[in-house]
Amino acid sequence: MLFAAVMDRQIGFDQISRNEIAKSPRRAEQIDKLPADQRAQQMQLIATFTKYAYYASPVFALIAYLIIAGVC
Repeated sequence: MLFAAVMDRQIGFDQISRNEIAKSPRRAEQIDKLPADQRAQQMQLIATFTKYAYYASPVFALIAYLIIAGVC
């Protein structure tokens, strides 16, 4: 969670999201075709999802480890 907090403070999840979209030409093309207001709304939605995913990943990992430990 500390990693996510540092990423949020130093880079920002909006920039992280833009970088990830730029890595996928097909996704970038889809977003570029949207009108400006829809593009801004979509980028905000992606940045919010990315932020929550980064912060929640330790919780998901812990749940997965507990399930694996219970099975073994």
